[in-house]
Amino acid sequence: MPTRVDAILDQFAIPDCRYCYLHVSLSGLGLPIRDYNQLLEGLRSRLPDGCTIVVPSFPFGNNVEYAALLDRGELDFDVDRTPCRVNLFGEMFRRRTDVLRTWNPILPVACLGQDAQSLCDTCHLDVMPFDDNSIFGRLTRESSCVIGLGVDTNTNSFAHMADDQFADRFPCPLYTPPQHCRVHKDGRLVHEGEYKTVTVELRRKIKPGLLQPSLMGKPFFQWVDDPAQAYCIELTPFVAFMSELAEKAFNNGVLPPWHKQ
Repeated sequence: MPTRVDAILDQFAIPDCRYCYLHVSLSGLGLPIRDYNQLLEGLRSRLPDGCTIVVPSFPFGNNVEYAALLDRGELDFDVDRTPCRVNLFGEMFRRRTDVLRTWNPILPVACLGQDAQSLCDTCHLDVMPFDDNSIFGRLTRESSCVIGLGVDTNTNSFAHMADDQFADRFPCPLYTPPQHCRVHKDGRLVHEGEYKTVTVELRRKIKPGLLQPSLMGKPFFQWVDDPAQAYCIELTPFVAFMSELAEKAFNNGVLPPWHKQ
């Protein structure tokens, strides 16, 4: 593994978890593309035995791409061919022959490990993006952590899990109307359904990084900023903590602290 990544991981006590959701930026780590394989294998050696790696494999990166995706009205998603536009690490990861990609056409993830097939069997069946059967619901209620390398905590999509519990208390809709989506694999249509997802407005306003000062010192959160920014979060207590903050915020007539007021 590249020396600077070893230096980061040496500062973490990685939890004994069933799933590890990885956010990795090669550029944020200052690493060239040629270090990808060495980085991934080094990470795998650090994770608990039997841990399944989950990597975001969304077909969009920034909010402009996200808005353009929703403007199509109908979506065609090809599990094998639609690129991951989150970052280069995610695209290289999803191309591995031993990696499986979930069939959710808007929020797919790529999975490597013993529970990869189980995730792919169910995580496209929920209309809502953050319900129990979604990838985010599955990982939150099971033993999971999020590790971010070369990124800050703004990359943590699980902030939406707390929002979902208070959807009726937000001043604006959190979710879009259902969008018709078709999923293709191996050159054929394998699934078709209606999917809701978060609005463009919500994506523009939510800033999980605003919560970071409140996370410092919590037993479920670890942070380093040398030799690069990185974090490790245990998911279940993290979402529970955010839900408590959201409840207090709404009771005081304001939005949760990870939203622009």
